[in-house]
Amino acid sequence: MAVVYSLGTILSIGGSFFLWGPMSQLKKSFDPDRRVASALLILSICLVITFAILDIVIVALICVILQYCAYLWY
Repeated sequence: MAVVYSLGTILSIGGSFFLWGPMSQLKKSFDPDRRVASALLILSICLVITFAILDIVIVALICVILQYCAYLWY
């Protein structure tokens, strides 16, 4: 279930590519004021997928909460 949530987050970010364009989205994502939020979001997506595949449920759920907070900050 957590992997599906992470894929949904990836798709929603990918959907914004159509609104702003891919290069503009990437430039805005890694501006100095948003760099930390973008890095945290990418890291949390990777952690959720990793812990969900390894079937470590509690840590995966904590990472899902981290991913949600990072997405709100993003």
